[in-house]
Amino acid sequence: MPAGAATLTTQAEWGIRAGAALIPAIFVVLAAVVMFLYPLTDTAHAQIVAQIAERRADEDAAASEAEAAITVAGEGISLETAGVDAEASDVSLSTAAFAAGKARPARLSRKKH
Repeated sequence: MPAGAATLTTQAEWGIRAGAALIPAIFVVLAAVVMFLYPLTDTAHAQIVAQIAERRADEDAAASEAEAAITVAGEGISLETAGVDAEASDVSLSTAAFAAGKARPARLSRKKH
């Protein structure tokens, strides 16, 4: 061993072994127990998949309605979606405003003193 090299104590060696093998092994066993005891049958799985598909269909329909309600007008964008206050919404930095050359990004610039 080179001069000045540190050696591990038996306690440190066991600590490394426990951290690298024993503790992960305990968590693997706990995960296996949870998976074994989880009451997931084919029927329950089919119901869960059907509920997820129904939610996705509802979300897609709502998104389509929201997209259809946003119209590009001559001066800006009118927001007719439910729950969106058109007067409170600042659409001056929207993609449509930039495309029409009507964007006002002044609020992003720093004030000069």
